Amino acid sequence: MNEDPITLLVVDDLRSNLFALEQMLAPLKVNTILAEGAQAGLKHLLHSQVDIVILDYSMPGMNGVEMAKLIHQQYSEPPPILFVTAHGNNVHGLEQTCYQVGAMDFIEKPIHEVQLVAKLKVLITLVKQREEMRRLATVDILTGLPNRLSFQDTIKQNMSLASRQKSKLGLLAFDLDDFKGINDKYGHDVGDALLIEFAKRLSNSIRTSDYAARIGGDEFVCLLTNIHNDDEVKNIAKKISEQCNGTFHYEGKELRITASTGAALYPDHGETPSLLSKAADVALYDVKANHKGSVKLCNSQDHRASNHERVTGHIKLGYQPIYDRQRDQIIGGEIFCRLENANEYGGIRGTIEHIRQLGLSRTFEKTLKDKLLGEVCTSSNSANLSGIQLFLNQSSRELINYELNQQLIDLSKQLESKNLHLTIDVSDWERARDMPLLIKHLATLHDAGIGLCIQDIGETSIPVAMLLTLRPEYIKLSRVLITSFEHNTIYSDIIDACCKLSQAINARLIAVGIETESQFHGLKQKTIQHFQGHLWDLDLNVDDFTKAISQHKHI
Repeated sequence: MNEDPITLLVVDDLRSNLFALEQMLAPLKVNTILAEGAQAGLKHLLHSQVDIVILDYSMPGMNGVEMAKLIHQQYSEPPPILFVTAHGNNVHGLEQTCYQVGAMDFIEKPIHEVQLVAKLKVLITLVKQREEMRRLATVDILTGLPNRLSFQDTIKQNMSLASRQKSKLGLLAFDLDDFKGINDKYGHDVGDALLIEFAKRLSNSIRTSDYAARIGGDEFVCLLTNIHNDDEVKNIAKKISEQCNGTFHYEGKELRITASTGAALYPDHGETPSLLSKAADVALYDVKANHKGSVKLCNSQDHRASNHERVTGHIKLGYQPIYDRQRDQIIGGEIFCRLENANEYGGIRGTIEHIRQLGLSRTFEKTLKDKLLGEVCTSSNSANLSGIQLFLNQSSRELINYELNQQLIDLSKQLESKNLHLTIDVSDWERARDMPLLIKHLATLHDAGIGLCIQDIGETSIPVAMLLTLRPEYIKLSRVLITSFEHNTIYSDIIDACCKLSQAINARLIAVGIETESQFHGLKQKTIQHFQGHLWDLDLNVDDFTKAISQHKHI
């Protein structure tokens, strides 16, 4: 809770009333500001931090009601107001009027000290709770550093100031080396202790004018103010790195902390928070790929452009058919993205993560969608695709982005003109960063006619109430269940439960990743509608996919 003293502003047109209230407030140990009249009170609100306002209801000139209205018009988070009135129940609708203009409560004259103190204690508690909630919303609970939300506000404010002063800022992006390996080997307690220790070293190594934050996982940032050139950023980054890297002791274990550091300069490498962060990330992931534990400053826009070309210039799409057992035909296809240089980054998942780390997710997503639209609309057999459902994988972390959702809606509209239907195939559900916003965006996509499929049912943790809210058209069984159910009755029972779940929420169940005939025959005994896997097809190009549909290829 916030231990700073509460500041009360007392507004009354009579000095005698002001001094009387000041005496009554003494036991509360609060800071008291006395204002004679509404105009004086408004001036104090402009120049002082006020937590609670005690306001006389009836004053000459601007009365208490008018002042309360003005306060609520001018302030996004107005302080609680306690009205003081001599009229009591003689004023018609006094209580309703007070609440309509934003007053939290009122007290009648003559004022009883006990009653006044009791009402103010309630308001003081409310103010402290609100401050604590605001603090928790901007502080990382584990390390005590500011969090991503606080960092975003701070970098915006500092960029605005630097722009006016024609000055520079430095941004350092840190990523702990091999953190996942330590976490997996020694457990989350050791991992948490390591994060706490790194945060402590980072806080102790930065200048008083700089700002450090933890923005997620093992990712930290530091905003450097009063910067003049590239060399200054690099020198500060190296000093911080030297003080943060080193031996770490925890319950008899001796571990070593090292962090890779990427640096960027405002406005040279980016004129917005997003662009500057992407520039620092480009440098960071070059460091992690080549010289872990060291520091690198982003070279230039040309460097970012070369990464852009390397990542997006070789996109290949594959289509894996999804079969309907009852109709014995292909009802859709899952879109797979391949890059010619994907093995460099550990396969497709590693590639997508690499693209995200480079800050090129938006460009990559748009390129992928443009290529998909171009292929399915210009294929020599595109007429055969009519009525087909196209399943496009999307990360839950990306779906909270407005720009991406607009891309999906535009893509869906163009596909619908060809009688093709888009379904987003949501992965990494448990890593969603802002669940209320994600649900809101999914509702918008649903209203635009875009279907929803949720992956890894039976393994991912998603509340049933959430499924009822989202109402997905499709759900996909976890591949772990598919590969294990023949040898473990528990997995088989889980699949049966997923079948019942799909029926209960009126969603179609897809068995994904079928590799063998025995898997297929075992799953056919259950109430599963759709099947997909390499047993029948690898990822087909668009022409082979449309040919398979036209030939009524069956399973």
